[in-house]
Amino acid sequence: MHITSNITEMQQSVLMTLSLIVEALNISVSVFTSIFCRAMVYKVIYGCLILQADEKKETSF
Repeated sequence: MHITSNITEMQQSVLMTLSLIVEALNISVSVFTSIFCRAMVYKVIYGCLILQADEKKETSF
């Protein structure tokens, strides 16, 4: 019985380690995607602002 309990403890620790690794990967992926999305949003906003500025320049002439 003692051997089997050691095996189950090992399995539990391995599963916990795996779940921690998966969680860390999920966190890093979500952080990366949020940063990427923010960069894309900023790029779009910046592009729109530049376009508006160009249009204002054209109308002012």
